[in-house]
Amino acid sequence: MAPQRRLDRQPHERLLVQAGASGNAAGQVRLDALWGLDVFDRKVLPLGATAARSRPAWPAGRAPCQPWQDRLRNRLRLSAYRLGPEDLDAYLKRIAAFGPASIYGYSTAVSLLAQSAAARGFRCPSLKLATLSGEPAYPHLVETIERGFGVPAVVEYGAVECGFIAGEGADRRLRVRRGPGLR
Repeated sequence: MAPQRRLDRQPHERLLVQAGASGNAAGQVRLDALWGLDVFDRKVLPLGATAARSRPAWPAGRAPCQPWQDRLRNRLRLSAYRLGPEDLDAYLKRIAAFGPASIYGYSTAVSLLAQSAAARGFRCPSLKLATLSGEPAYPHLVETIERGFGVPAVVEYGAVECGFIAGEGADRRLRVRRGPGLR
């Protein structure tokens, strides 16, 4: 069983700004730290409106910044809207070349990637964790991801209104963030 650590006490907080599906990157970094990941580790993001879309719907002023932010933060974005067999094959090749420590994305998108990985015998030795966010992570999806990638698949909960709410620790118990509005 992993040691009990509070998610609201990590040293990386001052370096981070709001971002991500749950609205608070600091909470995501604290969750990653529980699993032995660092803020500078490579991460694959199969998410929604991203640079991976053919015509992204960017908020005003963000379009030019996102690709540079991703490069500086060691992130590889993949579209969660293009998940056909050819797309999944191409994504797995990009993931293998990128060598990420974690995958952070929608449960169904990560599950489809994991199914494709299992069918092709894909292995990524650098991969340590898959974090599921933005939609329900049903048990069959979590099992598929863990089997396909050979790493733990954990759940993160959040909301745009209050950011990161909770994340799953190594003992598979949720760690709830303490803070304004969360008691």
